[in-house]
Amino acid sequence: MLVLAAIIALGVMNSPAGPAYEAFWTQPAGFALGPIDLRKMTVQLWDNDGLMVIFFFLIGLEIKRELVKGELRDPRKAILPIVAALGGMIAPAFLYFLIQPTGEASRGWPIPMATDIAFVVGMLALFGHTIPHGLKTFLLTLAVIDDLGAVILIALLFTEELSLIALGLAAIGLILFAVRQLAGIRGFVVNLLLSLLVWLAFLKSGVHPTIAGVLLGLLISTRGSPSPLDRLEQALHPWVYFLIMPLFVLANAGVRLAGALLTHPVVFAVAAGLIIGKPLGIVLTSRLTIVLGLSRLPQGVNGRLLLGAGCLGGIGCTMSLFLADLAFSAVLKQASNIGIVAGSTASALLGSGVLFWARKNRNSSKE
Repeated sequence: MLVLAAIIALGVMNSPAGPAYEAFWTQPAGFALGPIDLRKMTVQLWDNDGLMVIFFFLIGLEIKRELVKGELRDPRKAILPIVAALGGMIAPAFLYFLIQPTGEASRGWPIPMATDIAFVVGMLALFGHTIPHGLKTFLLTLAVIDDLGAVILIALLFTEELSLIALGLAAIGLILFAVRQLAGIRGFVVNLLLSLLVWLAFLKSGVHPTIAGVLLGLLISTRGSPSPLDRLEQALHPWVYFLIMPLFVLANAGVRLAGALLTHPVVFAVAAGLIIGKPLGIVLTSRLTIVLGLSRLPQGVNGRLLLGAGCLGGIGCTMSLFLADLAFSAVLKQASNIGIVAGSTASALLGSGVLFWARKNRNSSKE
């Protein structure tokens, strides 16, 4: 779905229908209702700042699950994916900065740091049970930590002038939401209204509204079987993966493939960060952690499989497009998006090729 959305966006944007496509996403779609003034909203902003909050809410749920039930619960098991994720964020950012150290383009260093969980899940699913479970757990935990890093960067780097009143309202909404979760109150309508209040408050606060989604996700209760967290994850996955994320890609991946843009330095900086920086950072920091005796590779995982996982980590897509939208405008954003699509595609092909080669060699050695 994500690949199809990217192909459609690129195809339409570079066809005679391109101007109409661009006009649709940028048309005003806001309104004012008493103290609620949303007149600045366009169709694209409703997608980026509205629907994508649900995507970030799911990220919050996934982080909470990993902290309570997953690999991040056990510090000994968590060391490897945490360090690998940090290496996978620092190396591509550093490589980008080497290529684009000055000017407005230097603001794009966070763009190649992210890993797209949905894409990684899809790529791993292609290999079924032939890939060790430990590798899947390692890569998915790494992707969750990666997304947490991206969320922190969004909060730190892309916060505008703060409104303390709006932040206060957001805090009140979050506290009420948390109290209801702790008390086990499951009223859907009230929880939804509180979530909308928190989102609106963040929208007006200067802090990016997607942070509201993450914080609300982290507050969801994990008590019971199935817990509210389990039920929400199961209910939201198909909507997020098959509607919200493809819509976001459709709204943001459309760029004109003009000759000057294709050779823009930002294209190479982003693509290099994803294709080279990601696997380099993940593999080197993982190896360092193992050499120092702080951790070890999951059962059944060898160096080749780790390299394949590192390459798949370079699939940025959704989160990278989101960061590019925040960091850039106009030409630089278009150049960045070309780099994201090219880098993510190359990383997917390279990662799946390495995993196929590693799996084949693994099977041959068993024989």
